Amino acid sequence: MLGNACVTILTVALGAFAPVATVLHHADQPSATQERLDALEWRPAVDQAVRDEMARQELVGVAIGVIRDGRVVYTAGYGMADREAEVPVTDETLFRWASISKPVTAVAAMQLVEAGKLDPSADIRDYVPEFPDKGTVITTEQLLAHLGGIVHYSNGPVIRTERE
Repeated sequence: MLGNACVTILTVALGAFAPVATVLHHADQPSATQERLDALEWRPAVDQAVRDEMARQELVGVAIGVIRDGRVVYTAGYGMADREAEVPVTDETLFRWASISKPVTAVAAMQLVEAGKLDPSADIRDYVPEFPDKGTVITTEQLLAHLGGIVHYSNGPVIRTERE
């Protein structure tokens, strides 16, 4: 069976998943053969739980990944990536996360702070030395609060709007 971390990942990605929680119990690390046998047991339950949650939330499509001991042990896509063109979601589908990435990033950052692996008051260049010197220290806390003064990133043109 899968470890507790997988329940957390599914819960964050898809909401409350009581059926998954009952399927994915913590167990000692199994052998590769035992893991394959276990997968035959839990994958159908995961698939059904995802389908049920998609129906409950009226979702068009979703992709999941299950990680165990730092390895991806299962990926799957459900529903449509593009309903009009009838393009199915696969485990390779890229989604636009937009603003939903902000709370996910904040939770991950605070977990790193609690583990002593991230200092909110540290200069971000301590973690990313390649980041150009902007003439002032920009801290991880400022980045998390959107106070770092970084106006864009290089994934496309910046569209400036005039303020009245």
